[in-house]
Amino acid sequence: MLVLLLTVLLDAASAWYRHDPRLVRVVAPLIGDTTFDVRDYGAVGDGTTDDTTAIQAALDACASSDSGGFVEFSGGTFLSLPLYVKGDNCGLWVSSTLLQMHWTEEPLGSASTSFLNVKDVSHFAITGGGTIDGNGPLWWPNDDPRPRLVHIKDSANVALYDVAFYDSADHTLEVYADNVEISHVNISVDWTAFDGKAPNTDGVDVHGTPFYIHDSTIDVGDDNVAVHASDILVEDCVFGGEGDGVHGHGASIGSLGDGSAISNVTFRNIVFENTHVGPNIKVSAGATSGYCKDVLYENIILFDLQYWNMRLNMGYDDDAAEASPTNYRQSRQSRRRLGSSNFLLSNITYRNISAPKTTQVPGELLCSDDIPCINLHLQDITFAGVDEDDWVCADAYGDMDDVVPAACVKSGYPPGDFSFSYSYSYSFEEQEEGGETASSLGASPLLVSDLQRAETRRTQTS
Repeated sequence: MLVLLLTVLLDAASAWYRHDPRLVRVVAPLIGDTTFDVRDYGAVGDGTTDDTTAIQAALDACASSDSGGFVEFSGGTFLSLPLYVKGDNCGLWVSSTLLQMHWTEEPLGSASTSFLNVKDVSHFAITGGGTIDGNGPLWWPNDDPRPRLVHIKDSANVALYDVAFYDSADHTLEVYADNVEISHVNISVDWTAFDGKAPNTDGVDVHGTPFYIHDSTIDVGDDNVAVHASDILVEDCVFGGEGDGVHGHGASIGSLGDGSAISNVTFRNIVFENTHVGPNIKVSAGATSGYCKDVLYENIILFDLQYWNMRLNMGYDDDAAEASPTNYRQSRQSRRRLGSSNFLLSNITYRNISAPKTTQVPGELLCSDDIPCINLHLQDITFAGVDEDDWVCADAYGDMDDVVPAACVKSGYPPGDFSFSYSYSYSFEEQEEGGETASSLGASPLLVSDLQRAETRRTQTS
């Protein structure tokens, strides 16, 4: 009986895909061992034939199977209209290219305007070493509905790793899912296709918790990562890249609206190159309640940022507050007060951040006179090429230690009485994999060349 039981358990265990612990450290979705090759369902993979029907049939077969498995794309370029993933324990194994077909009128059933739609699933993965291509340059020049590349909603236990996401027409990864890990991915666009622009092409939009992003390169036309949830860790990444282009709007939290409640967010060990901004917290001007607290930006190198080295703005999406740094300097005295708000920013730490050259503004810390930012901690920050007067602040209170040039943060706490209450209980805990924590493993091969190049540039400019 015992032998029979062990045999059954071993057979059951072998029915689930074993994720490589070098790539997936925390989240390991249970994916069945059945392969659903899209060619077996009629896909051609020649880059010109519409393979939508065949691919959707393979996805549906996986969803209706007993144990799930991987829908496989190999040995070609598979052209498709929007696709829909349903059913638990299914994944996409993309070792070649999955290419979105351009459309000018929304195809039937694609009201979400996304290419790959994943909804109401538990245990889902995308991997395989290939590319999912959004064909974005065909959408960027016009105002037609621009589809997101991957939209995951109402789901859990998701891992996206060892795959490239390229040329999204709009947001690249829009993820409304809990317990998510994204690792060893390359998210990028073709900067030569549309005069150095790729409008609204966020890299990763985070809407679930907990959420872990690591060992990835993200070079896009809007937020490299945009956080809209609590208990988030982003580490060991490269944001931006070389050459002309937007290269991203930074390691962003927000934009946050009325009632947003964000806590326990960490960005660390990140190299930025040619992005508009590095650390970036955005609160909409109309937000009258909510909070963002317990945030850490740590171990960050900034190369050739286009506007702000770091930014905290409680007047985001206000026309005046969104002026360029040059225009801002001309009118900053009249804009030092952003109006009434009960949105609290507290316990925001910036630690060990350097910029060998600062193009325009070292930092902008714009808070509210009604509810100021409190407990801002600036530690070990060096921005070359600028003076103290180049910092821009309003109602920002906290402390500084070894900040060069010194920032305009006011010490202590603001005068007068104000109050704000909040509560939360969850704390992100890094799970162990083979005796090592998620943060103790080294940089991935994907990032070695980028990190070596960044270190070379740092040495040359120091």
